[in-house]
Formats: sequence, structure tokens, C-alpha cells
Amino acid sequence: SVEYVMETLSGPRHFEGRDTVMLMTFHDHTPLRRAEELRADFVANASHELRTPLASIAGFIETLRGPARNDARAREQFLQIMQDQTSRMARLIDDLLSLSRLEMKALPPAGRPVDIRATVESVLDALAPLASESGVTVERRFAAEPMAVAGDRDELYQVFENLFENACKYGQSGGRI
Repeated sequence: SVEYVMETLSGPRHFEGRDTVMLMTFHDHTPLRRAEELRADFVANASHELRTPLASIAGFIETLRGPARNDARAREQFLQIMQDQTSRMARLIDDLLSLSRLEMKALPPAGRPVDIRATVESVLDALAPLASESGVTVERRFAAEPMAVAGDRDELYQVFENLFENACKYGQSGGRI
């Protein structure tokens, strides 16, 4: 959408023999509208992604209070699923909070050098159990020379953590990262 403003300016200005000049300004709001649409879509998707594990947990609680009350094996199985779903919701909420933080602050000036190799190694070590559980093999191949970029170590860690988690979750069992 385009917004325009027309103003009539009168006074001592002369333009082609007239005492009045009209000033028009145009502002293209298309990128802003598109960003608002993307945000609304994201919130709708995130809400859906949070409802699914929440409904699952609520159903298991109801089952544990009812038919599976005295079934120790079912209780352990349901509690594990509830824990997994809770972790899923926590990751979604963390992602939402990260997005919110990024939207609220201006781009920071380039930070101090961050050793990418050490950051990635740290992520891979922390998420090794997820890779094993997902049935994927992690290959570590790094250049011999140091690999440093200007940035924030925590934000870079989170980027690589998200990439690695997604590769484990959505990759094929027996696959390679």
C-alpha cells in the first residue's frame, strides 16, 4: 500500500507565476505490511506448535489419573512422552523469546572475534546424545587455520544449536551431519 500526503503551501513562493505550490510525498508501506503478515503467520504457526504438545500432555495427565492410574509401565511411558513434549514447548518458547529480542534491538556493532570452531565443537558435544538418539552420524571437518568471525558467542552458539537440532530431528536415521 502507498500512503500519500498532499499539502498546499502558500506564501512568498512563486512557481510558474503562481502564489501556491503543492507538495506531495509518497511512502510505500508494502514491506512493513508484509512484515506484519509474516509476523501474524508466525504467531499462528507457533501457537499451533505449542497447542499440540500441550494437548498431548493434558491427555496423558487425564489417562494417568484414570485408566492408567495403577499401570506402572504405562505411567513411565507417558511420563517420558510428557517430558519430551515439555522440552519441545520449552524450545519453541526459547525461539519465540529469541525472535522477540532480535526484533527489539538494533543491530549491534560487530563484536569481538569468536572462534567458530570452538563454538561448533561445544554445540556438537552438548547435542551428541540427540544425534545418537536420532541415529545420525556427526562428521567433524574443520579447516586447519583458525576460524574466527566478529559477533556474539551466545547468539552464534544458538544459531549452530538450532541448525544441528534441526539436522538431527529432520534428517534421516542413518544419515550424516
